[in-house]
Amino acid sequence: MNDTIQNKLITISGIETKLVGTNRTMLRIKDQDNKTYQIWKTKADGTDSIAYKKIEELGGSMAVGKSAEISYKEEEGDYNGKKVVYRTVINLKQSFQPKAQTITNLQKAEASKKSEDEKWTEISKGKVRHGVACEFIRLGAEYTPATISKINKWTEFIMTGNMFNEAEPIKTDEEPLDDVDYLNRIDASKIPF
Repeated sequence: MNDTIQNKLITISGIETKLVGTNRTMLRIKDQDNKTYQIWKTKADGTDSIAYKKIEELGGSMAVGKSAEISYKEEEGDYNGKKVVYRTVINLKQSFQPKAQTITNLQKAEASKKSEDEKWTEISKGKVRHGVACEFIRLGAEYTPATISKINKWTEFIMTGNMFNEAEPIKTDEEPLDDVDYLNRIDASKIPF
């Protein structure tokens, strides 16, 4: 075993708990560069591991995304016939220094999810707008800027529950009806719901 202790500032991007043998617990943590480190709950002599206590204080599995200064030792080993490097953390403490600037896979996944959510929100909004426009057409509404404004208001209400948030005003030569007058003109027997 290499007795050289190395120090590194990492941002924890993943934590996994493993049971090794019948009674040894190990945490595998990944850093922003996708390097893996191991933290044993107990040392080989059976005493409690300081590093394990420190990661628990940091939040255990909730420590993902936090920065930590770690001290670790590297040991070359063999796993299923392949040479590997085991990095065993012997101490760590939370760091209040800025996180490493490397974008982690977790951060990429979160950004992708946000853009995916935004995409589906726009698709849903388009489908709602289509349904509202079809109902306006069925009720005999004419295609005018005032009708478009009303369709947009109803779409906003259906999507958010907010009563008629004003979008950009649409200029029209017609005298716009206020919402109460417009609703009073609709024949309720023609509304299917």
